[in-house]
Amino acid sequence: MKHVSFKSFSFKVFALAALFALISLFGGTANILFTPVLAEENVNTEYTEPRSMTWYGQYNNPYVVIGSGNMQSNGCVPTSAAMYLSGIGVQVSPTDMGYYLYDTGNFDNLYGHGGSDLCWYDVAAYAGVGAWGIYDSDSFKDALKSGAVVACHIYYGGGTHAVLATGYNNGRTMVYDPIGGTYWNSVDNLWNGRSFVWNDCLSGTSIIALN
Repeated sequence: MKHVSFKSFSFKVFALAALFALISLFGGTANILFTPVLAEENVNTEYTEPRSMTWYGQYNNPYVVIGSGNMQSNGCVPTSAAMYLSGIGVQVSPTDMGYYLYDTGNFDNLYGHGGSDLCWYDVAAYAGVGAWGIYDSDSFKDALKSGAVVACHIYYGGGTHAVLATGYNNGRTMVYDPIGGTYWNSVDNLWNGRSFVWNDCLSGTSIIALN
């Protein structure tokens, strides 16, 4: 059996008594003194509600031919445009939007691969809203935070594809994709995946914001 000296035992009792006296002295503050403080997580709380829009699929009328292509292969821009318009109370079908954009000369006309970025200025004129080009990732995020909808021409499979981005939540945005449905994605992913194909950048950029 280990022998514990009276002197050692007395010191431990004294130390314990002093501890209780200190807790009594500071009352509720004792929790601050004796509770470990955990590092506070750095959470970015920037949030803008995504705009509510009707989702349309470009395969809904796949074999409707407009100009040099059909809606299944080339219809991402007019389909996305119809989604955007639904969000501001303008109801128009993707197919009818395709005919309108074809008549402007910017869809399925000279380029052979669908709608160019200039289509979004045609959409803005149709709706009576503003549209502007996005030339850096910070401006992209600022547009989303302000409540704008951003049309993105991105690389997709072996070609390019148009989707809409709306809302902002800690670096992510809600995507309305006429092929893939709706989902959250990183704003940086969309920016880094933007198209540099010449007929997606006739205005100087393939990322266009609309009010």
